[in-house]
Amino acid sequence: EVGCLGVSLDVGVAEVNRWYRQLRRLQSLCHAIRANKQTPAACAYRLQLWTSILRAPGFYRNFPTWWETRPIQLQGSPGSIFAALPHSPTVELIFLDFRENYRSFEAWSIKPHAIPAAPKPDQVDSLTIRRSYTILAVDSDSQQIHLDAPLDLRGCSTWTIDGVSASICNPDGAVCTVDLPCDLAPESELEQCQVLASCTDVQHEFETLWAARWGKHANPAECDWTRICQFARAFLPRGRLEMAPISYEQWRTALKRYKPRAARGPDGFSRKDLLRMPRERTQELLDFLNSIERGHSGWPEQLLTGLVLAHEKLMAFSHTGPSACSVSYIGRGPAYALDRVAELWMLLEASIELSCQGGSTRSGFSMDIVKCFNNLPRAPVGLASNASWVCRKLCCGLGSPFCLAFGDAVIRSSVGRPLLSTSGYPEGCPLSTVAMVVTGCMFHQYMEQFTPSVQSLSYVDNFVGHAVQAGQAVAGLNAAICFCDAMGLEIDPAKTYVWSNNAPDRRALTALQFPVLDAVRELGGYFSFGRSARNQALQQRCRDLEPLFAALKRSSSPLALKLLSLPTKLWPRALHGVAGCPVSLQLLAALRSDAVKALRVQVGGASALLRLSINERMDCDPGFYQAWHVLGTTRRVCLKQPEMLTMWRLYCQRYDGSRLHGPFTKFFEVIGVLGWTLEAPPMFTDHENLRHDLLRIPVPLLRRLVEAAWLQHVALAHRHRQTMRDLMCIDQDLLRQGRANLCPLDLARQVALQSGSFVFGHAQSKFDPQQDGLCVQCGVADNARHRLCVCPQYAHERRPFQWVCDRWDELPDCLTHHLLVPANPHGPELRRQLQVCQDQCFQYYSYGCAPDTQHLFTDGSCLHSRVPGLALAGWGLVHSSTGLVLACGPVCGLLQSAPRAELCAMLSAVRWVAVVQRNAVIWSDALHVVDTMQQLLRGDVLTGSLENSDLWERIAEEVARLDSTCLRVLHTPSHLDPVLCDSPMEEWLAKWNDHADTVAVSANTNRPQAFVELHARAMEYHEDMARVQQALRGLYCALAARTASEDRRARAVHEEECQDMMERDELPVDELPAGMSLIEALPI
Repeated sequence: EVGCLGVSLDVGVAEVNRWYRQLRRLQSLCHAIRANKQTPAACAYRLQLWTSILRAPGFYRNFPTWWETRPIQLQGSPGSIFAALPHSPTVELIFLDFRENYRSFEAWSIKPHAIPAAPKPDQVDSLTIRRSYTILAVDSDSQQIHLDAPLDLRGCSTWTIDGVSASICNPDGAVCTVDLPCDLAPESELEQCQVLASCTDVQHEFETLWAARWGKHANPAECDWTRICQFARAFLPRGRLEMAPISYEQWRTALKRYKPRAARGPDGFSRKDLLRMPRERTQELLDFLNSIERGHSGWPEQLLTGLVLAHEKLMAFSHTGPSACSVSYIGRGPAYALDRVAELWMLLEASIELSCQGGSTRSGFSMDIVKCFNNLPRAPVGLASNASWVCRKLCCGLGSPFCLAFGDAVIRSSVGRPLLSTSGYPEGCPLSTVAMVVTGCMFHQYMEQFTPSVQSLSYVDNFVGHAVQAGQAVAGLNAAICFCDAMGLEIDPAKTYVWSNNAPDRRALTALQFPVLDAVRELGGYFSFGRSARNQALQQRCRDLEPLFAALKRSSSPLALKLLSLPTKLWPRALHGVAGCPVSLQLLAALRSDAVKALRVQVGGASALLRLSINERMDCDPGFYQAWHVLGTTRRVCLKQPEMLTMWRLYCQRYDGSRLHGPFTKFFEVIGVLGWTLEAPPMFTDHENLRHDLLRIPVPLLRRLVEAAWLQHVALAHRHRQTMRDLMCIDQDLLRQGRANLCPLDLARQVALQSGSFVFGHAQSKFDPQQDGLCVQCGVADNARHRLCVCPQYAHERRPFQWVCDRWDELPDCLTHHLLVPANPHGPELRRQLQVCQDQCFQYYSYGCAPDTQHLFTDGSCLHSRVPGLALAGWGLVHSSTGLVLACGPVCGLLQSAPRAELCAMLSAVRWVAVVQRNAVIWSDALHVVDTMQQLLRGDVLTGSLENSDLWERIAEEVARLDSTCLRVLHTPSHLDPVLCDSPMEEWLAKWNDHADTVAVSANTNRPQAFVELHARAMEYHEDMARVQQALRGLYCALAARTASEDRRARAVHEEECQDMMERDELPVDELPAGMSLIEALPI
């Protein structure tokens, strides 16, 4: 039936709207043809409607062409559409067919909007300004007043005099008539609350506000940069950091770092435009940019113009937040790494903690600059960048004026009057980070020259210094103030303070004009300037999660998405800066309890610790999140700041068990929970007595070790339960095995069992007095053993799994009652043997070379890759020109995977080429390895986020030893069938790649007999426990399905009995149907 249709999508999607209009056209045509009016107007209307349908936009090429390839094609619909107007049945078939396609497209369009995004700050479209005028004179007869300034009558205003509402009329400059119920008196104040909504007025106010700041140094005669410029020439280090021209690959990599919906600049190019630009046009653009950087061309006006948008603060809607400058994507400019702030506060906290441990004094200061980016002077920054090590390609625009135009898309997309900027670097401008880096270098050099006893730190516009004595800290503060004065920067008194860990020094510092603090939260860290541990601010952040927990409880999103919000949204907010701040176990337990309540998964007997730790992401638990965050932050800071490692070693030498406030004590606290012990940093011993280097261990292996240690901690925390007394550690590989094949209901049942829920009547009777805990049919305790192995009521469900019931007594209770498999008993010994396995990457069987280019083939092999804890990997290297096997061997270490095997083979091949010093081509079927090797050969610097970074560092060292022009790395398809090859080249590649694969498999399987037997026993245990776990899960789910079916039938019978009794007026009061009141049940 053709009815009135409506669009259900409430977002402005252009394509959906076009399809909706086409659907309404077809609907109108159906109504018109059904009416069958033969008047000339009706016939013309039908023809015009059909023509509009054929020419409708929004379809590939046109509607008839799209119709032939439409996604949904209903039975009986016409295969093609012609220009002639079809008959009524055909039109209705076309309409019904297109309606199904439209509904499918509409549903697909709605999907991206199913999960609401985080609220975005609103752009300013009106301003509320409060002004005060002093009344100089009053004429009582005419009620006229004379003010100290002319009235601003733009927009809409409300007036008050001494808090009493008034109205203004007949304004003439500073004179006006006031209608006020009380007498007027001179020296009173007229207050105006003015609301400006006009685009021109709003832009004028912002231009007036920013013009003074952007043009602060417009007149060179008023600025004296002699002192700071002479300092830059005299003390800044000389040198030059030269950067290669921007390559096409670097360009695309940089563009992909932007968010998909990042704002575009005034030039109109968006991220998607630049990514989809043809390579030839992109190369022309890069050549143009490189010519600008070489000084052969000037900057175009589009790249020197920015649109400034003012946003409201999300936390204070009555105040206008900081402005953001939207500039072009085109150009070169670095950016700050957001995690660098952790380096500053961890270094400072470590210094304070170390001084408190040794009983020495430490004092310091911290200051913040008011609107630092917008107030940086161009002239000294440009001179310093030219005189020091900064690359000329980055500093070519640091001292030049550029144009800024204020605009706001909300105010009718109007752009204001252009303002020439001669001071500062707006936030969002790529040059702002360069200028801030140069300023930071000048600050550190200034402090080093004038106060060498003060250790200075900085992060963007935060300048920090600390020293041994309070007098040295005061001298450092004065030097920092002098530096800011020389740079024309204003210090924010509200965010500037001094501190000391010694009471006499704190009393001495009170003579300064700045506050003396003993604890503060700043830059994401929690500082305690003394021996006391202070975490009140962190506790408050945890309490502030209550609104988020309430929103999570109200949310109708799937449980998987709600669980994902814990480690991505809630824990980062509550535990930010926890790497240096002590946290009690009670606080973590409270967070777990609140989380399971908000998720609505708190059932009788279930442990919040187990429930959150057995998820796909273990950091859903706040305790594991804290442990992983502390280990990762400590590792990252020690890698970037060698001074941190030196202080850590000194702390361990003095360690006496005292608990202080700082990152070192926090690290001891975390590894104590994991069962690890710290040796000489960064060496530690894990829960299986295996030694590791925290700084060199691969991140995937560190993650796996932390997860295994945390599962052991969780298991030991529940051994007091009768059904978990034999749970020493949970098997990491079997914990989540098989979950992907379960339906949501069975998955929920398994997770409830694994979290310790009371499932059967005997356990439920402990907290439910209405239950006796006995089996209804047998009259014995209704526990897991009786229900699964004995009760005749469930004999049919038990029959396929009888074999596992026969093994019930020999199986661990934690497995039979909770599907939690104890850790593999052969695992620790297997991992010990893997760790002591010898590295054979540099052991070669031959150095024989061919007379021309050497063609080497590498490959890796991995057995049992689906079980990461029992996987074994090996690699092989063959020489196709000589037919010899050059090297092969197993992958050493605990982390066994195919990517590491490929990297070991590549490492061996590169080292072989470096030794023989011959031109070579290395062939590999691992595309990611080939791409990264080509980056290394081009001279690119690898990022620290690479997986298996330890092997990549070794490969990079070997590449640095040889001439990159003598080595090429190429990709070959893997496992080619020689019979299906089309050319001799493909046959050659297939032959030698298969040979390298055979060598890798042989090296992987050719291991010591004792190791092979040990691995076989471990695999036998794993496979046996996997079968038992699968059978028990199937039995539990079958019983649960049977029980649920019986409950549904019982409820149906009960409702029928209630209905019959109600019809006979015999319904008891305590048997009222749901939703019925007592008055409705009793007859009158």
